[in-house]
Amino acid sequence: LDDYAFLAQGALDLSRALEDSSELGALAAQARAWVDVARERFAEKNAGFCFTSDDHEKLLHRPRTQFDQAIPSGNSVMAGLLVALGELFPDAPYAAEADDLMSRMFPLVERAPQGMGELACVSLMALAGPVTVSGGGAARVCAHPHVFQKPPSGDQGHELVVCHRRACDLPYTDALDATGATNQSRTA
Repeated sequence: LDDYAFLAQGALDLSRALEDSSELGALAAQARAWVDVARERFAEKNAGFCFTSDDHEKLLHRPRTQFDQAIPSGNSVMAGLLVALGELFPDAPYAAEADDLMSRMFPLVERAPQGMGELACVSLMALAGPVTVSGGGAARVCAHPHVFQKPPSGDQGHELVVCHRRACDLPYTDALDATGATNQSRTA
């Protein structure tokens, strides 16, 4: 699970820094593909994600990593990916799956917050709602971990469009103005 989750997170993180939007769609599609594999092969009904896939050798118990160790838990990273992909691909069931996963895991955060820092951060992102930015120069606006770059639409040109919870502002022509809009969206 961790391999798929961290590769998908890496693809989304890399997409934030791209100045050239031609590879943006490919990175988002690759992140989505890795998450879809994890959803298909590592999910356990009503229990989150297991550390091993369903075609792994038979074990007495398929462990689930819920607490962060030296690295964040695979379940927490998957929750963050589902929240982000729910915003980037609103027609897919990612947002609902993120809500379900976090509602199952959040009681652990209340009991042992020191072991679930990543899930607490993901919960903040889910509560505030991720922000997406598309258009020319969007990479200069996507410095915050809750701000994701989205491929621009065909007729957008060099304007920057900031969206929060799938509602978009009027286009911006200046990256500084768009950065201010992302800050307001995250704190709203």
